[in-house]
Amino acid sequence: MGRFIVRRFLWMIVVLFAISLITFVLMHQIPGGPFDKEKKLSKDVLANINTKYHLDDPLVVQYLSYMGQIIVPRIFQGDPSSSTQSDYLINVSLGGNTYYQWMNFGPSYKSTARSVNDIFRDQLPVSAELGLLSLALALIIGVPLGIIAALNRNTRFDYLAMSVAITGVSIPAIVLGPFLIWILAVTLKWLPVSGWNGPEYLIMPTFALGFASSALIARLTRAALLEVLHEDYVRTARAKGLSEGGDYGDGTAIRSTSGHFQFGGRSSLRLAGSTYSLQLTREL
Repeated sequence: MGRFIVRRFLWMIVVLFAISLITFVLMHQIPGGPFDKEKKLSKDVLANINTKYHLDDPLVVQYLSYMGQIIVPRIFQGDPSSSTQSDYLINVSLGGNTYYQWMNFGPSYKSTARSVNDIFRDQLPVSAELGLLSLALALIIGVPLGIIAALNRNTRFDYLAMSVAITGVSIPAIVLGPFLIWILAVTLKWLPVSGWNGPEYLIMPTFALGFASSALIARLTRAALLEVLHEDYVRTARAKGLSEGGDYGDGTAIRSTSGHFQFGGRSSLRLAGSTYSLQLTREL
């Protein structure tokens, strides 16, 4: 088990490096630049900006410098106040004027008064909260729905549950979200259109992100539970007169669905991460 965890962790590092390199190369292949506007800047102004942000350096130097600022920690002595180009996400005092600093993602090209770490501090807690809420909703809806469908196979309960699951899989969150806003916020005025200032603001985004994952979890739970219900030990339990409701049904359901919690977590957090990535892209 320990080797497996270490191996997966090492592969995670390799994948992150590969993603960063591919993203860096693709972004530099796209025509234009971060400072292109409708009103073009003069060549001298643009050259000064590129020099300030080191965008005139060779691409290899830019990539290695950027990754070095993120990966390599440093011990800093002096005033910890930082500019947008030297804002470290982790800044721990070691006593006196000595600080341990790590993970500098650099400045934002869109907002000169903010760094990328400022965007992390503002947006990441909201995205994490939204991901956890959508994960909880997906499990609360998906697991019971899949169990009901499996225990009532080929009945109207099964057809109804799978119809809900297919609907959830077919409608992406990017479509469901505006539809919920139009119905619940604009038309009925039951919920606020936007914001993040109370429980009423969490309902629509949580449902929009969690519904699709709950549908997938319901389908996987149904398939896994139907497979388990045909195992030899289940048939033996039935032959001995044990009831599905309490004697062995609970354990069967747990064993058949426990493998899908990880899938639900990845799906919900991936959706929340996508939302955060879109916000981060707009800010940068």
